[in-house]
Amino acid sequence: MTDFMTVLGNLTLAASLAVLLVLAVRVLLARLPKRYLTFLWLPVFFRAVCPVSFQSPFSLYRILNGVPGFHSTGGRMTFTLAGYQSARITAVLERIGSALSDGKGAAAVNAATVTEAGAEVILENILFGIWLGGVTVVLLYGLFSWLRLRRKTALAVKLEEGVYESDRIGSAFLLGFFRPRIYLPAGLASEERILVLTHEKTHKRRQDSRVKLLAWLVCVVHWFNPLLWLAFILLARDMEMACDEQVLEQLGTEEKKRYSTFLLKLSAPGAFLTGTPVAFGENSVKSRIKNILRYKKTRAGIAAAAVALVAGAAWFCLSNPASTLDEDIIGGADGPTSIFLAGKLSGGDDTASFVSGENLKLGGDEEKIYEVVKTFAEAAGNRDADTVWELLSPVLQHSDDLGIQVLEDGTKTMGVSSPFPADGPTISLSIGDGSADAEITYPSMTSDPLWWSWKDYITLEKNGDTYRVTAWKTKYYDDITSAAEFEEAYRMWQPDYLKPTDETADLDSSFASYLVQNDVAESYPSYYGEAFSTPAKALETTLHVSGGIGKTEDADGGDVWVNYEFPDGTIRVRMTQPGIDEGSRIWVPKEIPMG
Repeated sequence: MTDFMTVLGNLTLAASLAVLLVLAVRVLLARLPKRYLTFLWLPVFFRAVCPVSFQSPFSLYRILNGVPGFHSTGGRMTFTLAGYQSARITAVLERIGSALSDGKGAAAVNAATVTEAGAEVILENILFGIWLGGVTVVLLYGLFSWLRLRRKTALAVKLEEGVYESDRIGSAFLLGFFRPRIYLPAGLASEERILVLTHEKTHKRRQDSRVKLLAWLVCVVHWFNPLLWLAFILLARDMEMACDEQVLEQLGTEEKKRYSTFLLKLSAPGAFLTGTPVAFGENSVKSRIKNILRYKKTRAGIAAAAVALVAGAAWFCLSNPASTLDEDIIGGADGPTSIFLAGKLSGGDDTASFVSGENLKLGGDEEKIYEVVKTFAEAAGNRDADTVWELLSPVLQHSDDLGIQVLEDGTKTMGVSSPFPADGPTISLSIGDGSADAEITYPSMTSDPLWWSWKDYITLEKNGDTYRVTAWKTKYYDDITSAAEFEEAYRMWQPDYLKPTDETADLDSSFASYLVQNDVAESYPSYYGEAFSTPAKALETTLHVSGGIGKTEDADGGDVWVNYEFPDGTIRVRMTQPGIDEGSRIWVPKEIPMG
């Protein structure tokens, strides 16, 4: 549900921007025949339902480039709330600090974290429930309107093929999707019947009733978006005016006055709410009459210019901006291409680290591979089992050793609430011919609070034009017992206990600050007094290592270096006491040299 609501939010944002553009274009092209303006609305409703499109340097959505959280890659645009993770971390840390300061101990800390995670799930379910409730209400309204019209037209008399007459309706309309029928009110004079039939048959020929129903269904999905409802109303109005213009072309522009009088007499007042979304009736009489009276047959040159302008505006709405990925990748002369992408996936500021070889721009299969791995990383980090499942090969989906549990009712789950991602994943790729291997590192946190690391190792293989995950292994680095494992855990990401988790906060929001506060408050003395009491013990606690021997040597500024000796080698970490001035004796890592 989380993934669905995210996609829905991205779609409604894209459609809203398209609506604003079309509104501006309509003002500029107000004097053009409405048959051209009608086509401007089609890209709006396309953007509201289709998450992918082609890329172009001439795109409306280029205005979003540089906005935190916005990405355009592989024909897909995504928009995430920048700063959400840091706010989430800060909230959890505050909850942890409160629990510890009250002397409730580790059980209360874990309960606080689980409660916070559960609250998020509840909120997501509430939002989905509200959306689903709105969809249900609007659909029921549409069904009621359709049934009411069907009842009124049940005894209609057939005049000719596809044309019926009823004494229970007050105005003409077109009803039906697969087999649209024209319904006329009884008692029309012959001249009026000719005019209304010409009008409704024009609607039928233009497929207006079908387009209108499809547009209404899109609005049902986005019932909460007033801009899309405005687009729907204006689409219907433009369709009516376009139909009027085509009728005048058939009858001759000298019939303007007679046709306007006919509209004033026949058309029912009101718009959408007085009729039904599934029928095509008459509305906006005043604006239609004004349009008729000023209508002139379009010259060929103006028509060509109008088509070009509308096509350009449609292209502007339909296309996505060029990829916001600026990473370069390494192309070596021998062997697979090696890529290291560092930085937050959600921040749009990824960088590349080059080792050797010629720099190449992402493109072709490389971009396809990156898109699959990026989607996998974001979904796995958020425990979005459904999205991860779709990226797996059919063989892997049926593997007994899988990181996804499929329940009896078909529901898919993966992982637990802690640890949870506290920073954007980093990705290391090795790309061969038709395959790729990826190492994904998830910087995470637990409720202590401590930094934590876990990795996904996946293999991708090409299947037609797409890549699927054919192998997947997850490893948690909660107990590191060798220098090689330490290198593996932290080579792409090193925990930073001194860095604020929220750059905008007035107070220090680093992990170290929370550890110091809780130590000074003596909220859990048996834990802080033992686990962080010496540089070597603090190294073991904060970096999750064990089984070695820690030897210290002095460093400048009151810090110390810990040389932690494993059987297969030694790691070296600089430790510091961030709360010494506040009376706290705890140690945390300050520098972790790698390599």
